[in-house]
Amino acid sequence: MRWDEEKIRIGFPPYGNYLILSLPLSVGRPVDHPMWFDSKGGDYTVRLGYRLLCSEIEGFNGASTSIHMLSIWRKLWSLRIHRKINMFAWRMINGCLPTRAALIQRRLNVDSGCTFCDEGLKTDFHIFRNCPFAKAVWIATEWGFRDIAGHFSSAIDLLKDLLQQMGKNELEEIICVPWSLWKARNCFDF
Repeated sequence: MRWDEEKIRIGFPPYGNYLILSLPLSVGRPVDHPMWFDSKGGDYTVRLGYRLLCSEIEGFNGASTSIHMLSIWRKLWSLRIHRKINMFAWRMINGCLPTRAALIQRRLNVDSGCTFCDEGLKTDFHIFRNCPFAKAVWIATEWGFRDIAGHFSSAIDLLKDLLQQMGKNELEEIICVPWSLWKARNCFDF
């Protein structure tokens, strides 16, 4: 009994072909099951898939998995908040929110104005800081607008700073503010 070399060459990366073909086939023929090549145990995880994709992207600088970001991710995922808020914060930090500016960049035909004030392009920074509606919400919080949003140039920097500087309990409350702003806009838009 021999390996089907054609299937091996089609189904696996070149660096794995030699290794697979060098394995002897079992006479007892145990049941086959898929194995993830880049895993010690052979099991696929989203984390492994993400790392593999990031390593293959040309020019990737590892910002999402750098030592600096590792503490931010640990803190974010350890918060006792609903997972959808965690995912929202993760998307915000990675610049993956489907804002109108992002949709326009992806060549979708959408109105660029803000839902509430119709001023400028609806970027994440406008949604969470510059819009008069967002400013009013921040002013109404116990943290105040100036303390939270004063010296940042992007919503990503704002959230990263909050995750680094604030304690866990305070963060669990304050991270709900951008989430609430996002939900309010989506309710109004849709």
